[in-house]
Amino acid sequence: MRHKKALTLFELLVVMIIFSVAVGFVVPLFRIYQKDILRSRIDGDLQLLRAALKVYRLTHSEYPRPENYQEQLWAASPRILEKRLVDPFSETGNLVYEYKTSRDGKFYVAYSVGALGNVRLAVSEKGKVIFLSGDQRHEKWISDGSPE
Repeated sequence: MRHKKALTLFELLVVMIIFSVAVGFVVPLFRIYQKDILRSRIDGDLQLLRAALKVYRLTHSEYPRPENYQEQLWAASPRILEKRLVDPFSETGNLVYEYKTSRDGKFYVAYSVGALGNVRLAVSEKGKVIFLSGDQRHEKWISDGSPE
């Protein structure tokens, strides 16, 4: 009779340990690349939003009101935005980017809440962007004003 060669239990255990170690190295790298991809998406979304806000202001002589601002861009005639731009770092991952205007409506700031979800910005009547929380060197934001 011929005996079929098969892996022993010990050999299977060794293969599983090697596989587990390899996966342990790959998963953290994947998470780093995933955050880089999200940040690139945010950069693109914010640039599109900047252009949409400029077009809206040229057409309507003012920026959209902060409440439901993307719906105002979508409903404008001609349509400025084709879809909602959502912040992947928002609490549920499907909320629009934060958007604030100065009290007089002459300046705006739009931003992502950031990977930690703690970024808060405002814009003054002089167009100065104020970081209430977060770090302007690391966070993703756009404005027609300037950082304070």
